[in-house]
Amino acid sequence: MVRAIGYIDEPEKESEWSEIRERADEFWLRKSVVSDDVKCDLATRLGLNSSDAFPTLKIETSVLWHKNIAAAAYPEFFCELSEHVDKDGLVDFRFLASRMTEIQPGIYHEQKRDVLLFAHPFYRRSLSRKNKLNAQFLESLSKTAAAYPDLRVRIRLDPDVVGYPDTLKTLIELEYWRGPKYTDDISEIPSGVAEHKADDRTRYAEGIDRIQVWWKSPESRLVGGQQKHTYRTFELEELVENPAMGLSEDQFGCRYAHAEFSEETSSISHFDGALRVYGDQHYLDRIEKSIDRAGKHAGYFKLFRFDGNLPVHEWKALLTEFFRGNPLIPEYFGETPEIGKAQSDSAHPFEVPEYAFAFPSLVAFASVASGCAQVSGVRLFLDKHFLVGNQPVPCFETCAGKVSDFLVAEYGLDSVPTFVTNDRILNLSRVAFPKAEDGQALFNKFCRAFSEVLFSDFEGNNLDYAAIPLVWEEEGVLITLTIAGETKAVSSMMRKLPELMSIGSDFCECVQPISDFIRNEFGGQSAPLLWNGSDSGILEFPRMSASQGQCIVSVELWTQLGLELPPTQV
Repeated sequence: MVRAIGYIDEPEKESEWSEIRERADEFWLRKSVVSDDVKCDLATRLGLNSSDAFPTLKIETSVLWHKNIAAAAYPEFFCELSEHVDKDGLVDFRFLASRMTEIQPGIYHEQKRDVLLFAHPFYRRSLSRKNKLNAQFLESLSKTAAAYPDLRVRIRLDPDVVGYPDTLKTLIELEYWRGPKYTDDISEIPSGVAEHKADDRTRYAEGIDRIQVWWKSPESRLVGGQQKHTYRTFELEELVENPAMGLSEDQFGCRYAHAEFSEETSSISHFDGALRVYGDQHYLDRIEKSIDRAGKHAGYFKLFRFDGNLPVHEWKALLTEFFRGNPLIPEYFGETPEIGKAQSDSAHPFEVPEYAFAFPSLVAFASVASGCAQVSGVRLFLDKHFLVGNQPVPCFETCAGKVSDFLVAEYGLDSVPTFVTNDRILNLSRVAFPKAEDGQALFNKFCRAFSEVLFSDFEGNNLDYAAIPLVWEEEGVLITLTIAGETKAVSSMMRKLPELMSIGSDFCECVQPISDFIRNEFGGQSAPLLWNGSDSGILEFPRMSASQGQCIVSVELWTQLGLELPPTQV
């Protein structure tokens, strides 16, 4: 299994928020730089005389960004005068699919000019191009159109960006989510308005305050001028906490859905999704009212539309995916108890239970931080502390046996304070390698030699578990790779490591070979997450008590450290 873990420091002061915004803006500017060659080539493909007047962005790919640049190049997908575009600016999806190839959800390749068009930015988080498209919903929209050919499906595209296919990448968005299993029965839902309030976690993480759902009373209409059908109208609006990044600072964007349920066909005959945009004063008025009494005081931007007979279970799935990140939607529709329980049990997925020495056979943990190693030769870091009396002494953790003998003989470990344990667990202190040309040779020599002494201590029944953190620099970034697990497995990994990676190359290229080795050697095992130390960028095995180790300081070192306690008390 591969896990991605991270720690977040939350700003508390306005000055901290301001600094974060400045850094984010600076990062976005750097990220949005596109080479002149790409700009010129893209302008040429669009038949433009020059690319100088068009700013650039990097979203899923490099794009030219200018008001209506896509609409001018492809009026058949945007202009309301086109037979394929409706009065709300939605293009017929089947016409779009006949002219373009969807190469990622919401990203369409026009092969003649070799450019990309995109779904509207309101499909992105915070309604901003700085974020990823709602790929799950857009993929489901395409699949639904393919599965039900009688449905008329329409979608809104982004009129202001055109992309360069050669630089297209797949963005990954991680979100913990379980799909709700709905029933098809909505006939028993009473008319009126229901409101579901978000919990603190959802308000903080997603910026969602509540949803309001309105089922209107059944009404009869003539179909084809002859037969009466009974319909129920559905409206849902999501009320948010904060202004949207993709709008101005005083505008609030609220996702909205509208549908009609036909009792004769037991299906959804019409379904559309939109964005309602409120100015700050109108939003203060809106949030105090129920949806059936709010009136229409918002800008309205329709994003998609289905017409035909759409099965209820498909509609509920699409609705849930359109409101990405909002658990109130499945809550309202009454997900099955099993799914509800699964979500409830996983409300805090990073809470790890305590396990008594049920450690994994082998784990590799990589962390990155800005900085420079600034070492010549192999350096042992005194990154542990041991209390002598009431004085913390910085020391290097090792263990008795061959490991300690090796470190003393090769790297002068006897000249520094050491922390030696007797619990058959080694959480070695960091070992750093230089950036110079001989760094790889020193790394290879250390890994192979250390593998041998680890195996010797394993055979001597002195060491059960070991965690070995190795540090080096790559262009101003410090990489720390911890190999941890059963001593025999760690020894095997250390012996193989020089063949799997190079500390002079991009570490991302080393991740897969390391992962493959662990999976091939120890795949299929189930073990708890080893978490200790990850907040400081390493892995460590937990200990029952610090009394299981002792600090060793020579008389000479004692004097050099300037400690006040007499050496007899060491």
